[in-house]
Amino acid sequence: MGGVRVKGTALLSTKQFLVDRYGADGMARTLAVLSGAERDLVERRLQAALWYPFEHWIHLCEAAATVLNGGDLALCREMGRYGGLKDLRVAVPHLLQTGDPLQLVAFAPQLWSLYYDSGRVEIAGERPGYFELFVRDFGHPHEGHCLRVAGWIDACIELYSMRGGTEILGCRARGDAECKFRATWSAPATAPAPAAP
Repeated sequence: MGGVRVKGTALLSTKQFLVDRYGADGMARTLAVLSGAERDLVERRLQAALWYPFEHWIHLCEAAATVLNGGDLALCREMGRYGGLKDLRVAVPHLLQTGDPLQLVAFAPQLWSLYYDSGRVEIAGERPGYFELFVRDFGHPHEGHCLRVAGWIDACIELYSMRGGTEILGCRARGDAECKFRATWSAPATAPAPAAP
């Protein structure tokens, strides 16, 4: 499994998402299917600045998908979007005042190292309304993780009030050669001016 670690902020964001979306009961049901050590970690010992095994985080995501979403890992994408919307407003508010998603995603390689101690992000093909993102050399490929990355990119688009989305073009956990994402967006149409009386 490579010993990949994730920052406590990612675990705390996941925990907060579950409480906000499913309440204390949903969180309790999710915790009930984790191992005793993982349950104890999530309930009592999380600290934002510390590093934790990636496996614990992904097990929490899988447990939530199993218990609360019929086993559908698509819930991980919602978690990624939630985390992006919440964390980016705090981490880089100055980047959100003007511009578009390209301005924010240019910092993705630096932001990556705030969350993971493995792999790197590369951005390619940047142009208005478009970019591709690659996750390279990540030590623990997982479909739920790719879905979370796609949700985070969705949040980058949404934070600029743009319309669009993210397509997962490849995921190593599904047998693809690389983890690759394509984001497209456009500015929302402006409402027509009201007719003069």
